[in-house]
Amino acid sequence: MGYREKTSEKYGQYTDYENYTMLTENELAVLKMQNSGMSISEIADQLGLTVGTIRVYLSNSVRKIDGTLTIDEIQRRCRDSVKKRYYKLKDQGINPASIKKNKRVFDGLSARDRADQRAEKVITEIANGKTVKEVADEYGCSRQNIHSIIDGYRKRATGSAKNRDGKIEMFKTYGKITVLCANPDSGKKYKMYNCRCETCGRIFLQRGQDILKYQDMGCPECRKKQRKKQREEEARSHIGEVYGQLEIIGFVGMREMHGKMTPVMKCLCHKCQKKTEIPLVKLRAGQAKECANCARMNLRKGQEITRRATVGGTMVTAIDGKRQKNKNNTSGHNGVSRYAQTGKWRAYINFKQKQYHLGLYDCVEDAIAAREAAEKKLYGDFLEWYAESYPEEWAKLQARKTKLH
Repeated sequence: MGYREKTSEKYGQYTDYENYTMLTENELAVLKMQNSGMSISEIADQLGLTVGTIRVYLSNSVRKIDGTLTIDEIQRRCRDSVKKRYYKLKDQGINPASIKKNKRVFDGLSARDRADQRAEKVITEIANGKTVKEVADEYGCSRQNIHSIIDGYRKRATGSAKNRDGKIEMFKTYGKITVLCANPDSGKKYKMYNCRCETCGRIFLQRGQDILKYQDMGCPECRKKQRKKQREEEARSHIGEVYGQLEIIGFVGMREMHGKMTPVMKCLCHKCQKKTEIPLVKLRAGQAKECANCARMNLRKGQEITRRATVGGTMVTAIDGKRQKNKNNTSGHNGVSRYAQTGKWRAYINFKQKQYHLGLYDCVEDAIAAREAAEKKLYGDFLEWYAESYPEEWAKLQARKTKLH
């Protein structure tokens, strides 16, 4: 008789599954699969667990059914495990609040049992004549918390409280996700399940609430591919739109930009009829209105205009016509500001990389008049000389000035 036949004969007598209420979901599932003729390695591959874990589940199942592994023994193991972890944390100098949280389960009670004991004590004190405010002061909480404790106890007693663990059933398929078993290494805050994606067949770990949330999408890898496909479809919907001189004519693909995957579009520049690739986010934000070739040409034109308009350290475009005032201008006129030491108005003018002081005035109108007189004296003669000496450049500047206005 082989090993598989001996194992089947050993566990085959345990088939009264309806009466095995002392077993956990995983233990009952493993026992059923073992009796169906599957080997331990096949069960491990099916559930996404290790062979050692499957052996422990089978051993605990038999011992619980035979009565050799009692509830007291399980609680004792739990207490010993928590004590060991508690002293290990204490030796490592972990936060005392975390240590205190681990000490709470030394009595072997679940969180629900502790909540019920506290609620029964609160209800007893109120029935003996204490007010809700007195009980709240005794426990160091608000009256609303006392009412929440009582309401929660009543819901649990009547069965109206939500049972989150009951939402997920073993070996049930939710959309594209099939639940295999509860993960034995899941934390205390969230219960984790080993699941299989029906789309790609991948086994993955998922929280119970996320199984219901993403049941139509599948495993994380399938969800990632689906989100990428949705982004590509959304990017293709912008084909044909025009941003400045650029028209989107196609979708190139997804590229990494600042640590994120960004759709890149193929664009046609109406100015030079060249094709270029630009991220969609730059087009929609208004950062790109023409291709890089046109931008370089415009930069060269601006540099050439600046070079031609600069003579002797003075830029003609800066003194020809009204310049825009700075945001921090207090007088409303260029070259006029308040002198902080005396509070008077100071007039000045810049010409050929030098600044000329035009005096201090009690009235702002006098300072503005001095500035305008200096502009006529310095700028007027200089502009006349520039127009006579450089007639072609002067004509281009005037044409550009007219075009801008």
